[in-house]
Amino acid sequence: MRLRVDDPQDILSYEQGNAIVERLKPKIVIPTHYLNETRTYTLSTLQTADEWVKSQKSYKMLDSSGLKLAASDVSGMDREFMYFGANVETA
Repeated sequence: MRLRVDDPQDILSYEQGNAIVERLKPKIVIPTHYLNETRTYTLSTLQTADEWVKSQKSYKMLDSSGLKLAASDVSGMDREFMYFGANVETA
């Protein structure tokens, strides 16, 4: 599941994001639509999702712009947050 949550909570508040996660109980949550200093314009009001991600019970700060998971990797997961942070793929 992808959720649009960032620090100023312009799109979804932390509480709204958490409520969606609790209701749907996805195996994986990937925050999207947040500030990325590599790709976001300076005038944007977006901020990072760091605070929200770090407040979760289980999260992984990814160290690259790619993610490959096998079905066996995902089967045991329960609301695992996978956060790309500032890692982006550039052309």
